[in-house]
Amino acid sequence: MQHFVTGILQSFGLCGLRNKLVHLIAFRPPEASYELRLRKSNNQKTHTKQRYTSSDDNQIPDQSQRNELSTHRKTQSQYIQRRRRQIRNTEEYPEYDFIKLSDKSRDQNEDFVVTSDICSVTAYFLNQKKDKQMACVYLNRNSEQIILFSHGNACDLGMMIDKLIKLVQQTNTSVFAYEYSGYGQSDGVSNDINVIRNVYTAYNFLIHQLGYKATQIIVYGYSIGSGPSVTLASNPQYPVGGLIIQSGFSSGLRVISNKIDETPFYDMFPNIDRIQLVTCPVFIMHGANDKIISDEHAKQLASKTNNLYELWIPENVGHCGIETDIQNRQQYFQKLSRFIKYIQLLNESIPDLLKKNTAISDGKTPCKSHFYQTKIF
Repeated sequence: MQHFVTGILQSFGLCGLRNKLVHLIAFRPPEASYELRLRKSNNQKTHTKQRYTSSDDNQIPDQSQRNELSTHRKTQSQYIQRRRRQIRNTEEYPEYDFIKLSDKSRDQNEDFVVTSDICSVTAYFLNQKKDKQMACVYLNRNSEQIILFSHGNACDLGMMIDKLIKLVQQTNTSVFAYEYSGYGQSDGVSNDINVIRNVYTAYNFLIHQLGYKATQIIVYGYSIGSGPSVTLASNPQYPVGGLIIQSGFSSGLRVISNKIDETPFYDMFPNIDRIQLVTCPVFIMHGANDKIISDEHAKQLASKTNNLYELWIPENVGHCGIETDIQNRQQYFQKLSRFIKYIQLLNESIPDLLKKNTAISDGKTPCKSHFYQTKIF
């Protein structure tokens, strides 16, 4: 199977059709579960209902505690508005409301605006080449660090929004999540080249529009999102503070076959090679019962990592669900919070952290000849 797929990729590459094949076999964009609507001013009324995302009200037994929560919400809202980072070019990047579309399969019969007392929820369209736009959502908690999140396959930001808000709540850290080309409300065709360009666009927006420092950015890649995340962190032009990989893979073809020693020229997301160039701290987690991507991929990535913070392989967890698993949920958020605090400590204590975290670029790359080098780097 390995030789067949590799041969097909090589043949399509020679014909200039490699990206089209990758789009067909590797990416599964779902029907969009959300949309972005231009945000109206405060004195303009909106007819779309709002859903308030916060702590679980059902766990608050009496009225006094409910009143206390209400006061807390008001205080948090005022804090968010007072401390929120401002877009430097508001005309080019107007704010949008994040609208979750109705889903009758879940007894959700109406569209609603996603809001939260945990963080401000603001969506944007970012400009890309050929007049294409990329959708993204900024969950601002006014933290020093920010997570740049790359989601998994067969889902979009609408399916991830609750998880992302919970991530903000439990780690007390802002999150910026972007949508792959061809997914959700993003224009274009989904393939690995475009996804890498997507993450570069998101990174530049954090730096040049939101004003984050490079070492304040923690890149988080889940599943196929490990590809753009590792690619970004391994590029010396895009230094970051830290890298988190959840349920990631060593390379696209190695998901099909574990007998690949040297990465083929046309492989998709050669993480096993690129991660050797990463110099920032790396936190890798992978479910021991993952039937889609074996935890051997995590062990391989960890063995090639120069600055491994931790390799965590929780038992009784599959490809997804670490954050919802009863046995591991609390530990998952604790480990994430400790890693984020560790990155913050490095920012405060190491003056030349930017230089220290800049990826290796001596020209002696482990993957000396790869398709990406002619298309991206």
